[in-house]
Amino acid sequence: MTVPIPSTCVDLGNIDALTSHPKNVIPPRHSSLRLIRSPQIDDSDSDSDSDSDSDSDSNSDFYNLSKMHQKFNQSIHLVVIPASILKIGQRAFHQSQLRYLIFTRNAQIHFIGTFAFQLTNLHSVVLPPSIERLGKGILYGSHIKSILFQSTSKLKVIPRDTFALSTLASIEIPASVEWIEGSAFFGSYLETTTFPLNSKLQYIGESSFFKCQRLASIEIPPSVERIEMGAFRETSLESITFPPNSKLQSIGKQAFSHCKHLPSIEIPASVYVIDSEVFNQSSCQSITFAPNSQLHTIGQGAFGNCPNLRSLEIPPSVMWIGDFAFSHTSLQSISFGLNSKVRNFPKKMFQGCLKLTSIDVPVSVEEIGEEAFGNCIRLASVLIPANSKLQNVDPEAFRGCSRLRSVKSPIPIKIKTDILSSCCIS
Repeated sequence: MTVPIPSTCVDLGNIDALTSHPKNVIPPRHSSLRLIRSPQIDDSDSDSDSDSDSDSDSNSDFYNLSKMHQKFNQSIHLVVIPASILKIGQRAFHQSQLRYLIFTRNAQIHFIGTFAFQLTNLHSVVLPPSIERLGKGILYGSHIKSILFQSTSKLKVIPRDTFALSTLASIEIPASVEWIEGSAFFGSYLETTTFPLNSKLQYIGESSFFKCQRLASIEIPPSVERIEMGAFRETSLESITFPPNSKLQSIGKQAFSHCKHLPSIEIPASVYVIDSEVFNQSSCQSITFAPNSQLHTIGQGAFGNCPNLRSLEIPPSVMWIGDFAFSHTSLQSISFGLNSKVRNFPKKMFQGCLKLTSIDVPVSVEEIGEEAFGNCIRLASVLIPANSKLQNVDPEAFRGCSRLRSVKSPIPIKIKTDILSSCCIS
């Protein structure tokens, strides 16, 4: 059944008189409707949609779906949004059987509220360029397969949970979008994410693509400055690329952790901070740094537990390295660039690197911490240059290094190993 809405209607109000369950809701071409909302929802709810019902004090300005939601929202399959509609309120079609959503020509709608189409059966939708703002979770858990933004889109933010746990397979993020908020695509079926050449994206939020286990590749726009915590954690990424003119400054905690199919990555020269556990338990065999890297800080456990990582060249710009930074990897060699600025070899920095056989400590290092080389069972040679700034070596720095025979240092070092329980080597 199709219910045509008369052009004079501004409020459906109580529709108890309707005995059948309509599948299609189609307003007239010259509809007077201004707002679709679900009055079941408490308008005092303070969230990102706080202004979504700002017109609700005037009964002549909204299309009231109060009883529709209760009586037959489950049976609605098609809704046509007329040009007169400016806003769709919170949960307007929440948990409905809606499959088709059509915006008429010259649409003026600029806002869609929180969870408006959550858990619906929408297959695809084309959003008009007039939309400036979305509430969070508008398609959370929906059956959406594709969504199309027009090239003239004005949208600046993809909010939290927008497509989380949905069946969305592909998307092109509009050039106008500057922020992708936390968990925007969490657990979705996303396979393809693309960005136009003129993308303005600056920020990829916390867990934004977390557990997108069908996402195999992505190219990050040059405009992106921050990738936040867990952004691509537990994805199936096989390739992630950054352009040479990337503006990326920081990579957040666990951003690429548990990426079991990622063989390699090149960190852009612009990156200043790699936070803790960024590549923890990833499958990377090769992690390289673009020429002229500006990297300053490598966080705690940043490269830890990478079983396939065999070699690293640390940029000379790096000054600070966190505890466990390279622990339990398969590193066979690690080198520091000429004129390295690194100040410390911290606690358990190389703990459990079972294949590491030798290392040259940079001149700039002032301290080697507790168990920095703990249980590096194949480590046989450590070279500390004559002009080293080294001031302190923890007695436990080489604990468990059962094959260590040579530590060349300009200063006496007291160390303990399984073979040399206490000795001074110089």
